[in-house]
Amino acid sequence: MTSRVLIAASLLSALACAACGRSIVEARQPADAGHPRVDAPMDTPITCMSAVDFTMDRFEGMTGTVSGERGSCGGNGPELALVYTATRAGRVVFSTIDPGTTFDTVLYVRSTCEDAMTELGCNDDAGGTLQSSATVDVSVGTVVYVFVDGLNSTSSGTFVVTATFGSLDGGTPSPDAG
Repeated sequence: MTSRVLIAASLLSALACAACGRSIVEARQPADAGHPRVDAPMDTPITCMSAVDFTMDRFEGMTGTVSGERGSCGGNGPELALVYTATRAGRVVFSTIDPGTTFDTVLYVRSTCEDAMTELGCNDDAGGTLQSSATVDVSVGTVVYVFVDGLNSTSSGTFVVTATFGSLDGGTPSPDAG
């Protein structure tokens, strides 16, 4: 019995948190500086456990190594989830259309990271490009999860995602000042 417990503990310790290099067991402990989303329940997908705060109008990053999520419009490649908290009410356009995005992206936005049924928007190939753009309406303090995903298993790499804010009445969009 003791050897089974030790083997099980060793296996759990070997599973790494994609964003922070800690074990799954460690990643579920109370949050500390530099390790986002570490308070996730045991059944939370790795992509959601390692979600990264997106606090300004531009985020530069790289997709993860795990393909665990998918949007209604696609996304079978490795993804990275970003946590975005609205600083004002309006319409936010999230976009990967940028020279810094190096692969065919799929972008989807959810109100709950691990729940595909809470999808608010999904896009593949916006504006005649292989990049994506998704628009959602938010209130001040609304938290959404923006997934930057690859079209297929070979679609991954560096990306830039922007958040452009507009009013709900169709006013001129502007970058979110954070």
